[in-house]
Amino acid sequence: MELENRKYVSFMKRVERWLKKGGLPDRVLGFTCNVFGWTCKMRNYRLNVYRLVVSEEFVNFIMFMIFANSFTMAIEHHNQPESMTGALALCNVIFCVIFAMEMILKLMALGGQLYFVDPVNCFDAFIVVASIIDLTLAVGGGFSALRAIRVMRLFKMLRFFPTMGVQLNVIGAAVGELLSFCFLLLLYVFVFAILGMYLFGAKYVGTQSRANYDYFAMAMLTSFQITTGEVCMNEFT
Repeated sequence: MELENRKYVSFMKRVERWLKKGGLPDRVLGFTCNVFGWTCKMRNYRLNVYRLVVSEEFVNFIMFMIFANSFTMAIEHHNQPESMTGALALCNVIFCVIFAMEMILKLMALGGQLYFVDPVNCFDAFIVVASIIDLTLAVGGGFSALRAIRVMRLFKMLRFFPTMGVQLNVIGAAVGELLSFCFLLLLYVFVFAILGMYLFGAKYVGTQSRANYDYFAMAMLTSFQITTGEVCMNEFT
């Protein structure tokens, strides 16, 4: 099974290159029969589905649906009209069906094992399942926090915009270097919190300010506020 999957991945990459060039050569049909043992009907069906999910029109349609879904979530607000609530609920069902169909089509084209090899597909499947559970709970009258997970579908746009993915990788690589700086900042706050407790602790009992050095927790918070300039700005404004 593992050898067959590797052959299928290699074959699908060649199919994608052929599709970009304008079509599939005739020898592909015999190749698929020999490698995968597909029946002619299943073979043509699966290739057509794969051709659909990798087409530029399908990708652009999914991108538009992601933006539209995010827009409908953004315009929802408190005390909105009942008609708007009903329209947004209907849009939610439509988007859920569209993204579920996308997942099903990709599963049909790639198969379960190859589909879940890609982390993006796993992430998308998680959001689809969460959306279905959210719809089920909404029909039963319950409240679900799973609705907020749908906005994370925007992260799929990283696949469509490679430059954004590169920038995200650069930021991820820089996080490791920032850890030493964060440790230095924490050490700085700790030292001046202890120093402030000895110098200013319990010396401004009559004041109502939340920034004080009376005990360690507030001393740490006050020292951190000073590094941000918040305390100083409040004192001079």
